[in-house]
Formats: sequence, C-alpha cells, structure tokens
Amino acid sequence: MVVMRGDGLMSADVRGTALDVLANTEYLIVGGSNQISLYLMGSSSTSTITKIRTNRSLVRLLKFNPVIATGRFASVSGQYIDIYTLGQHAQIQQLASFTAQNRKVSDFCWCPHDEQLM
Repeated sequence: MVVMRGDGLMSADVRGTALDVLANTEYLIVGGSNQISLYLMGSSSTSTITKIRTNRSLVRLLKFNPVIATGRFASVSGQYIDIYTLGQHAQIQQLASFTAQNRKVSDFCWCPHDEQLM
C-alpha cells in the first residue's frame, strides 16, 4: 500500500495488513505477518525506526490510543488483543495481552475520554 502525508510532501510504499498513525505526530505503525513495524514519516523520506516479531500469525487491526501522551496502541490478531507502548527512543514494549473466549475479535476501540478503557 502507498501511504501519503496530508501535505503531499512524502509518500512511502509499505507492506502490511493493518496500519494506524499517531495523531499529531509522524509515527506510522504497520502490522503484517508475524511482525509490527514503526515508521517515522519524515519531511522527505520514510525510515523504519523499529520492528518487533509477534507470536500472532497475522495482524488484522492496529489502533493507537487517542490520548496522544500515552503512546499506546492495540494489535488485534484472531482472538488475541495485545497492548503495546512506545518507550524511550521509540522502542515498542508489550504491556498486556488478552484472549477472547472462543471467537475472533472483529473490531477494537479505545475510549476517547478515558485512556485506560477499551
């Protein structure tokens, strides 16, 4: 897929099955088969900051927490939801993991009024 900044200054060809952008920043998170990648959408180029391997087969959904200061995002794969945070130097750290009972998770939403509610 091709991702383009709103100001049209830069575009990038990234491979993945899910993506999200952290509001008011230049961070782009892309998930795919067994990995999550964090990109910095610079003014003239895109660079991969970090990649992590996941034990999930295919990332279907990625959503940043709308509260910018948290730097948290959720990754959905099948019946699993993994919560991550952007640590120092944009390192990705897993905070928690949840499993749905016996069904796949079809959607995920952060509460816009409380940073700890999903």
